Amino acid sequence: MKSARYRFVVVFDSEDDGRIIASAPGIPGGHVYGRTRAEALRRLRSALRFYVREALGKGHCPRPQSRAAVAEIEVVA
Repeated sequence: MKSARYRFVVVFDSEDDGRIIASAPGIPGGHVYGRTRAEALRRLRSALRFYVREALGKGHCPRPQSRAAVAEIEVVA
């Protein structure tokens, strides 16, 4: 079976205790924690791989359910 590539938007945030949260908008349960951004990204990639394989195994399309977009803006106050 040929492998397919799936792209997901990843959003990073941090907790007060320094942990990094990596999330994939539109993916049920699509968030993980890590001590560093790299660790959180590694964990999210692993979780998304599991999500895609499970979705494909059930005959579903493993696409995000959200149409979220990310933008950066500047505010002068």
